[in-house]
Formats: sequence, structure tokens, C-alpha cells
Amino acid sequence: MNSTLFLIVRAAHAIWIGSHIFSTFMLMPAIDESGPSGGQVMMRINARGIVAYMFSVALLTLASGLVLFWRFTGGFDPAVAATHAGMAFGFGGTAGILAGAVGGGVIGRNAKRVVAIAGRLASLPDGAEKTSLVWQAAALRRRMKLGSQLVTVLQVVAVVLMALGTTSKAPPPSSGASSGPARTRRTPRGRYRGRAPRVCRHSARCTDSSDTGTSAHARGDSVRAAAVRAVSET
Repeated sequence: MNSTLFLIVRAAHAIWIGSHIFSTFMLMPAIDESGPSGGQVMMRINARGIVAYMFSVALLTLASGLVLFWRFTGGFDPAVAATHAGMAFGFGGTAGILAGAVGGGVIGRNAKRVVAIAGRLASLPDGAEKTSLVWQAAALRRRMKLGSQLVTVLQVVAVVLMALGTTSKAPPPSSGASSGPARTRRTPRGRYRGRAPRVCRHSARCTDSSDTGTSAHARGDSVRAAAVRAVSET
């Protein structure tokens, strides 16, 4: 994967986590402290598309993470997924998917219900029905708060596991494996292939000795041939 696409994927991950942290620790507490008017604040925020924004960022993050894991494992190869880095990325991705599921199923769904209740409260007079709806909205916001905290924990787990997977090293070679290049078989001349032949520093002497050896072999062959002829004549 080229560096540009990798940076885009990392940016999507950072935007999702940063947006969720802002919503959990700054936005939602401010809405809770607003009392009954907190529903009106949520209506204004929802009208600006915060739910659709969070859903889109989470979906982009999970899809890009799945693509990264697919490319890292070479098409979800079990042998690669069983390595330390593969397991770290796999469990981290699982934590991210769970965070997205909780965010959409708990936070997003309850946020829509709170917005619907806030719309009804705006047109209701004071009374038992309005009080009941206010309590329902408060209970839904508490569920959203718990869901946001769970998503934060899952995101932290995912980030830690991704960091561990990135820093994981390849397993060292086995002790029986040779650390140097493999030696090739001997050639007919007695030298190893791939190595430079030895050069005699006394070239004249080596040449003379090789010539002497050749002539000695020739004389030995002629003596043996003469002995064979003598035996055959007798």
C-alpha cells in the first residue's frame, strides 16, 4: 500500500476516535447539565447531521481497517493471521468492530429517540405526560453515556493492539538454519561454484609442475603399453 493511502486510512481512524472522545467527555456532559433544555440542544445538533457524520466516519474507519488487514495477511491467510502481529491486528480490528456496533446500536438509536421526545416536548403543556417524557429522555441519555464509555474502552483497546502489532518483529530464524549462504556442490574441477578460483603466486613454477605431471603420466602409459606388447608376443 502506498504512503498516501496509508495516511488517509490513519487520518480516518484519528477522526473517528477524536470525534467520539469529544462527544463523550465534552458534548454529552454539557447536554446532561442543561436539564430539560438538553433535548433542544440535541435537536439542533441532530439537524446539523452529527449522527450521520459519526456513522459515516465509523463505517469508513472499519472498512479501511478491514482492507488493511486483508492486505497484511495476503487475503486472510491463516498462517499470517496466526503470527503475533496478525493476532494483534485481528483482535484490535475485532474491538473496533464491536465499538462501531455499540456506537450504532446503542448511541445512535437512543440519540434518535431522544430527538423525537424533544420534538414532542416542545408542543406539550406542563403536566404528567411531559414529565414522563422528560424522565424517558433522561434515561435514554444515561444509556447513551454508558454506551459512549464502552465505545471509548473498546477504541483504546483497538489502538493499543494496533500499536503492538505495528511494533511486532518477525520471528527469528530457527537455530538449525544456516546463517550464511548455502554452499553449492563441487564441480568436476574441485572448486565451489560462485567462488573465485585460487591463483598461484608462482605461476611459472605451477605451470612447470603441471607440465611435469602430465609428462610423467604419458611415460607411465607408454611403459604399460610396452609391457602389454611383450606379454602378448611371448
